[in-house]
Amino acid sequence: MVLAVLLGLADMGSLALLGATPAPGEQGPPDAVLIFGAVMGVITIVGAVYAWTRRSRVGLRVAAASRVLSIVGGLPAFFVDGVPNGIVVLSAVGLVISLVTVALLVSRR
Repeated sequence: MVLAVLLGLADMGSLALLGATPAPGEQGPPDAVLIFGAVMGVITIVGAVYAWTRRSRVGLRVAAASRVLSIVGGLPAFFVDGVPNGIVVLSAVGLVISLVTVALLVSRR
């Protein structure tokens, strides 16, 4: 659950990129994607904290579902031309860590 909270905080940190202008020839994420990611981060944190404090499977499932949706929100980074290589690498690392987190969340009893 700690991983889920850390990923949620990282998602919320993406709000710092709102309105940022990418370098010429590069594309950054649309503001809607950044906001969606931040909302998924908040839902992840709330679900994980709820699961931790109440020993709730519902909280685990909410956190896992929000991580899956966050993964889906980051997938365009792999398919859109002009995305900086650093962003693609960060997206790949985040995707793998999110998949591990989802596996750990759904395997908890």
